[in-house]
This record gives sequence, C-alpha cells and structure tokens, in this order.
Amino acid sequence: MDSVSQFVLGAAIGEVIAGKRLGNKALLWGGIAGTIPDLDVCLTPFLSEVQHLTVHRGISHALIFAFIVAPVLGWLLHRWYKHEEATRGDWTKIMFWGIFTHPLLDTCTTYGTQLFLPFSDYRAGLNSVFIIDLFYTVPLLIAVLVCCFLPRLNTARRRWAWAALGISTAYLAMGLLNKQYINTRFERNLAQQNISYSRYLTGVTPLNIWLWYGIAETDSGYYTSYHSVFDQRPYPAAMCHAKTR
Repeated sequence: MDSVSQFVLGAAIGEVIAGKRLGNKALLWGGIAGTIPDLDVCLTPFLSEVQHLTVHRGISHALIFAFIVAPVLGWLLHRWYKHEEATRGDWTKIMFWGIFTHPLLDTCTTYGTQLFLPFSDYRAGLNSVFIIDLFYTVPLLIAVLVCCFLPRLNTARRRWAWAALGISTAYLAMGLLNKQYINTRFERNLAQQNISYSRYLTGVTPLNIWLWYGIAETDSGYYTSYHSVFDQRPYPAAMCHAKTR
C-alpha cells in the first residue's frame, strides 16, 4: 500500500511492542521499519521500466528479508540507544514486525508481491484492497497521532494502538470476504448469460472495498462488469474488446 499506510502500521506495532519503554521512539522506529521494504524504489534511476517491475516488491518484500535484516538493525539500535530501557530483543521485534507486515499488507493489493524469494519468484496478490484506502489508514493514523501526545506511561497509548490495529485488520478481512462474495456473483451472472470463459479477475475500485469490477476472458474477447456488495440486481457483462489474432 501507500507509504503513509505502511508507516502508521509500523508505528502502531512499535507502540504495542515497546511504547511503554521507549515512548515516541517506538512509534518513530516502528514507522521507519514499516517503510524499509519500499526503499527498493531508490534503485529506480538505475533500472529500466521492465527491471523496475521485477525489482520493486522483490527481495526487500520477501518474508525472509525480515528474518535477516531485523536482528542486525535491532542490534544497531540497541547500541545507539544504550541508555534506554528497551532491550535488544525489543528493538529487534520492532524492526521484525514492522518489516514483516509490510509485504503482507502489500499482498492484499494488486500487482503482486514476491513473498517467497529467493525460493520462488511467484507474485502473490489477493487484490482485495486498493493501494490507497482511507478506511484502512485513518484509524491507524488517528491512533498514532493520539499516542504522540499522551505521556509515555499512559496505558491509553497501548489501547489506542491495539484498537487501531484491530479495526484495520478487520477491514482487510472484510475485503477478503467481499471478494469471495463478488467472485460468486460474477460467476453466477456469467453463467446466467451463457458466457463461457477461460479465466476471470475481480478487483476493488479505488478507495473502498464495496464496489468491484470483474473481467472475464473468452475465446472472442473480454467481458467486464461492476458489482456492488449492496446491490442484488444482476449485472450484465459488457464486451470490452475483441482479441486480435
């Protein structure tokens, strides 16, 4: 998802892990950890457009990346903030979960994320949430801002962070459920119109998880339609364009 979403997700995680011991430093470094995988965009000036598609969401977004990088960064931060109450384990957990959750969140969007590098270059993509979605981001952003202004030892900080993580995670889960519902409706509508297809794709429209589009491939072309989770009317599939031979 967008950088703001990744930052506030990491910041909320940092607060939950060590906010009581580190205060706003937990928010800051959790947010930085959540942003680290996207630093692969710094290579963009040196890559062609095709290479950029391969490198972005590549090894820095692989699950193994967090296991390798987090202990090193945790050790460095523990050395840097040696007078803080947080242990090396606290710093490592902040780095690990901030980095680890980044590709998991990206997997919910389109384009695909190479989670399993270097063992497989398969791009995992659920396409169940748009790359920018205020319904996901705003609860986390509000919680992080509230935590910034509360005293370090105030137990409400942790409650705000947990609540925001719960709400945002529930929103992602709702997106997955909506996708399964839309898939069923799209298949049914195609069958009712006697449209035989080889494969299809459904995805969210911008900034929400309630209005979806579907694209079905046939021998002669592509059929598209839009489906809302709130509308029970059948949606006719419209021919998009014919295939070129």
